Order: sequence, then structure tokens, then C-alpha cells
Amino acid sequence: MTAAGFGKQQLQRFAVWFRGLSFAGRAGTSFGVLFALLVIISGLDGDRGPGPGLESAAVEPGSIHLEVRATGHLRARGQLPVFAQVSGIIREVPVGSSGRVKSGEVLAVVDDQDYRLALQEAESQRVAAQSETAGVRARLVQTQQEHDRAERLYREDLIPRQELEKAAAARQELEAQLEMAEARVQQAMLREQQARENLERCMVRSPIEGVLLSVGAEPGEPVAGVGGKPLFQLAPSLDAIEIRVAVTESDIGKVQIGQPVRFSVEAYGGEEFSGEVSAIRRGGEDRGGVTYYEVLVSTGNPGHRLLPGMTAQVRVDAGTREVARLIPLRALLYNPEAEVLERWQSEVDRIRQAGDTLVWVDGESGVRPVGVQLGVQDREHVEVVGEWSDPESQVVYRQ
Repeated sequence: MTAAGFGKQQLQRFAVWFRGLSFAGRAGTSFGVLFALLVIISGLDGDRGPGPGLESAAVEPGSIHLEVRATGHLRARGQLPVFAQVSGIIREVPVGSSGRVKSGEVLAVVDDQDYRLALQEAESQRVAAQSETAGVRARLVQTQQEHDRAERLYREDLIPRQELEKAAAARQELEAQLEMAEARVQQAMLREQQARENLERCMVRSPIEGVLLSVGAEPGEPVAGVGGKPLFQLAPSLDAIEIRVAVTESDIGKVQIGQPVRFSVEAYGGEEFSGEVSAIRRGGEDRGGVTYYEVLVSTGNPGHRLLPGMTAQVRVDAGTREVARLIPLRALLYNPEAEVLERWQSEVDRIRQAGDTLVWVDGESGVRPVGVQLGVQDREHVEVVGEWSDPESQVVYRQ
């Protein structure tokens, strides 16, 4: 006999016995009878039903609210780094740690002693090259005159042909020397120009008018003209912020330009801010075997509360999708009592070895495990893909 059958017989016997009591007897025994009834009722149906503190839900069609969650970092829109363009030692940093700067304003000064000497040397080399060129040009003028005189004398048969050829060879040699001297002048002028530019680059200037976000330079610190770290971070203003969000390959297909975004930053606790997707970078980046794509989110910044460098927890609203089968997300967290789990342990092991997700359902045979494959999910529900073997069963989850 099942627990349910035994419980029903006990209820019938209690009812007959209770009706045979006198009123006083009924009153005196009502508490004990009610307690016994509760004990019997609690045992009805064995392990059928989800049990106390549990709920069950049918597997049925519904809507999934798609949401892409990711982490991003805040930047001021138009934010740009400023690097040193020459190597050396920082001599001075005339700006403060923050505030506004003007275009062309000096932000830092690199020691320029070596660059001044280099400019002086380049100027000397240019002057020497020009002087050499002037000397060659003067000799060429004289040689040209001698060649012209030799031609005239040769036409008058006053000198042999060898004298004319000698004068022509001397002229050609000086022409070649002049060409080389002029090339050296050009090279010297280029070196001088480069030295002058390097000297000017010792003054690290702001390329824009805007806000000084950060200073990474200190007097006495060495800097590299190539491959060095940024000395300053600038932005046109803090009125507009963008978030650079890293979205995984599995989620990037759900993201589109113009989608609304909600995000929070640790500085303001549970407060949420809004924005929208403004750009999607098509080039992926591999990080530990996972491909990420950069998504840009634009947002306003009234009161300048949001600051560059903050970390944002981002939720992109990717719309809704109608699915054929969905279940409560909490069903994935349910674990039955130890005796039920022990009874179905072999089936649980088979489901896990098959790579399926384990859920528990309540059906004709009571609570039992089922393996499913999952699709998209939102905060409350998850899609079940593939076939559902028992349409009458309901998934079990805790309240």
C-alpha cells in the first residue's frame, strides 16, 4: 500500500472515531486529533510534488529579454595622451595636476643642453658646407673661363687639341665637385632643421585646449622619445563620456549601434546611469583564448560626476526574443534532498557526462533529473533548446 492509501484510511478511521465522541470528549481531544491529522497529511503522496519551500513551473513558450553584460572603462570623449618627442631628463613641469590648459601651452620641459649643442654643431656644419660650395663654385667660374679661352685659341690653331681637352676635363671635374658640395649643403641644412625641431620639442606642449586629466611626469624623471609612457592625458571637456566595453565573441552578435545601455560605477554604489551603443570595433582581440570586441558606449556627464578611468559594469539592452521553451533561471540552482539524489545518482552522472545541464522535474514518477541544453537567458528565465521529452512535467525550483 502506498503512503497516500495508508493516509486516506487513517483519515477515515479518525473521522468515525471522532464523530462517536461526546461534545466534551471532542473538545478535550481536538488538539491531539488535529496534530495527528497534520502528521498524516504531511506524509501523503510520499515524495510526490516539489515539497515544502519549493515551486514548480511548466516548460512553455515565452519572451526572453536579451541583455549583454560586460565590463568597461570610462574615458572622456576625445581623450588623448601626450608623449615626449625627445629623450632626456624632465627639468620642469609648470602645470598643476588638473585644470584647464590652452592649445600650445607648455606642459613640461625636457633638459635641452645636449640639443642646443647639437643645433650649434649642425649650424657649423651647414656654414662649412656652404663655404666649401662657394669655393668650388668660384673655381668652377674660373675654370669655365679658362675652358672658353682654350676653345677660342684652339679654333685659331694657337693651341693643340690636348690643351682644349685638358681644360674641358678640369671644368667637368669641378662641376662634379660642385654637385657634391651642394648635396652636402642640403644634408647639413636638413640636420640643422632636425636639430632645431628637437630643441623645440624639448618643450612638451598641449596639442588642444581642454582639460588636463592626469600628469605622469615629474622633474628629474627620464623620458623616452620613442616607446615611452604618456606624460599627460588631455580631453576637450568632461561634458561627454565614452565607455570602452569588452564584449565576448559569443555576445557581440547581439549588440547593435543605438541600443540603450545601463551601467553603474563603484563610486556611486547602486546608482545607474544611461547611455547608448555608439560604435562597434570589428577587430577582435584574443585574451587567454577568448576573443573580445570593443564596443563604445556614449553618455552625457552632467555635473562631471563620472571621471575617466572609472570601471563600469555595463548592461546592453539587446531587445526581446520569442522562444519555444523557457524555464525559471532558479531551476538551474535546485538540488533535491539527499535520499532523492542518491536514488537518481546514476542518471545524474549520465546527464553530466553527456555535457547537458541538469534540472529536476516533477512528473508522473515524482521528482527526477532531466538533462537539457540551454540557449539565451535574462534575469529570470533561460531558454531550453532542442526537444523536451516530457511536456507534462514541471521544473522544480526553490522559492
